[in-house]
Amino acid sequence: MSSTSSTPAVRLQQISNHIAANKTKGVDPTPNQWRQIVDVMEAKGHFTFFDCAYQGFASGDLYKDAYSVRYFVELFVAQFFSKNFGLYSERAAYGSRVVSVVLNDAKLYEEWKENLASIANQIIDMRKSDRHVLIHRPVNATSVKEKYHVYLTDNGRISIAGLNSKNVKYFTQAVDFVVRNH
Repeated sequence: MSSTSSTPAVRLQQISNHIAANKTKGVDPTPNQWRQIVDVMEAKGHFTFFDCAYQGFASGDLYKDAYSVRYFVELFVAQFFSKNFGLYSERAAYGSRVVSVVLNDAKLYEEWKENLASIANQIIDMRKSDRHVLIHRPVNATSVKEKYHVYLTDNGRISIAGLNSKNVKYFTQAVDFVVRNH
């Protein structure tokens, strides 16, 4: 825009969002909240970028987890499969071949969706189990590791996918004991 123009410059800002299973915020907006987010972003002239790294992990349903994307008219979407395909340590070329084979074979695709739903349901169940013990509690990670051999990062983050119906009670009791006594 030229400096002689009387039209004010529009400042666009790019906002990054996870479509679902937002691990950094721990909460996914509801459909109504996404509509409100869209209204605010459009009113302010913002542009959105969606990171689709955890699609399928929030509900177990790929389509349902992507509802937020459907509210936006203009957007960029980056689809990552390292998480929902379990390809964390794979090189990009090999991993992309695996994803391509599965997504282009109807039988493998259905099997992958079933497996993803199973994993998501396990994560959802573990988040519900003794959840009150885990919410907003500072954890001394060293004490949990040394006393209970429960391994987590120094800032208290854990892999919910590593919990199951056989170990979640032990885990929550260990965290609860350490939080209350250290």
